[in-house]
Amino acid sequence: MKKLVITIFLCVNVLLSYSQTNSFSLEEAIGYALEHSIDVHQQMLNVKSSEVQINEVRSRGLPQVNFEADYQHFLQLPTSLFPSSFAGGGPNAPEYVPVEFGTKNNLTATIAANWLVFDASYLIGLKAAKEYKTYRGQVLEGTKEQLKY
Repeated sequence: MKKLVITIFLCVNVLLSYSQTNSFSLEEAIGYALEHSIDVHQQMLNVKSSEVQINEVRSRGLPQVNFEADYQHFLQLPTSLFPSSFAGGGPNAPEYVPVEFGTKNNLTATIAANWLVFDASYLIGLKAAKEYKTYRGQVLEGTKEQLKY
């Protein structure tokens, strides 16, 4: 009997906890819907994405600087054998003389700068990117209005 009373008490408690509802005014309900709507969040992400695309298009017209460096250190320099007659050796000189070519350390650096001065397709791309952002903003507002309705 005790188990039955405890079970009934728990069931009633669970049902009462689920039956508690929040009451909203119309403005609160609209605000809650706008804040928790998946469609509105998706459209907000699309607006942010369009801003990133505008920055991407704009960056193509900015100056570009490239730097490249190459360093080489040879532990042993390449050695070649030349006849001693080329080195001015006498009759008692060895037949071949070892000769090293090159340097022990080698550093090469390159800097290149590019800048898009004028390109009609770049200017059209900037205008199109701004229009795309405007379009995405209008879609976001339309989604919000549709949700409010």
